[in-house]
Amino acid sequence: MIKKIAKHVNYNMSIIRIYSKIASPPEQMFFDLNGDDYTIVNDENEEFEFALDRVDKKCKILCFQIWNNHENQEKLYRSWLQAPDVYIVTNTHNPKQNHPRVLRADFLFNRTRAYYQQYSFRPSTTKWYFDSECYILPKDLDPKKKTKIFVAPNGTHENGVTLLNNIVSVDRPQYYKRRLVEFIKDYADRGHINNPMLWANSDVAHDIGIDKLLEIPQKNNYERRGYSPAHNAYYEDTFIHICVETIEYGSTVAVTEKIYDPLIKGHFVLPFSTSGTIKYLMLRGFKFPKFIDYSYDDTIDDELRFQQYTKEITKLLSHGIEQWRSWWIEYQDIRFHNQKLFWTSDYDRIDFNKIK
Repeated sequence: MIKKIAKHVNYNMSIIRIYSKIASPPEQMFFDLNGDDYTIVNDENEEFEFALDRVDKKCKILCFQIWNNHENQEKLYRSWLQAPDVYIVTNTHNPKQNHPRVLRADFLFNRTRAYYQQYSFRPSTTKWYFDSECYILPKDLDPKKKTKIFVAPNGTHENGVTLLNNIVSVDRPQYYKRRLVEFIKDYADRGHINNPMLWANSDVAHDIGIDKLLEIPQKNNYERRGYSPAHNAYYEDTFIHICVETIEYGSTVAVTEKIYDPLIKGHFVLPFSTSGTIKYLMLRGFKFPKFIDYSYDDTIDDELRFQQYTKEITKLLSHGIEQWRSWWIEYQDIRFHNQKLFWTSDYDRIDFNKIK
């Protein structure tokens, strides 16, 4: 039996003081969404309980591991936790690891919720991977107007290198994502795939419609700002989102916008990631339709899990569009429920007063 994760409720707190070498650190966005009454301190001689950098003063060091997830991420924590004053703030989920100085909050759920609700951040807060024109829900979800089954915006990086806003970074091999990209090409007539990259809401007019959008050739040399979801026209024309998550294998579970974005848009999802990802989403309160077999999520062996995953894709895409239109209506309560979670559930929070 799956026990649901309890909602984090808002709490009354005293001001927490956080030392940082820079005036407005990126972690400020986390504290905004965490609901903290906080002050950033830039002078080591002032009083503070927490620090984002090592200082010659007794305090608790907060090490944030929420920005970029990777396979087996939690193995890095072991050495860091040898220092008794270090606390790790992470968006990863691992029911087998319950270290008292590993503080967990689903920051990427919070970010999706905040961006779509136009959350009022502090004026000095830098919003991480924010693309202001992108966070708009699809308007027309009439199944009779849908002409394709799936959207699969699985972007890969040439030679393991990403160029984003003129910043070069080396990425993981994306082994299973590359395999999915090749596999899904056989079903290109039934969906929308990167060729080389689907358009985002910020690239093209919001109300353009799928027919006009498809007349514009895709290209791979326009600037993206990190969290730039595929254009709503692709969602208005399809039923299910097929993707490989950021973390593909190993023991670390972390859900990103690759899953949260289609869920907030009311789409069915079929993600491939670490074993236990679907189970984690269920713990968070999300629901999934019975016509999709998610049992692959229970398989530990990565290769076998991917084989089961692609087998499920083949099964689902063997059904005609009339069947999908029927499922869209039959399971609309589940789709609406998942959307509402982003409005009705609280932000996932950490109570820093308990460790002051």
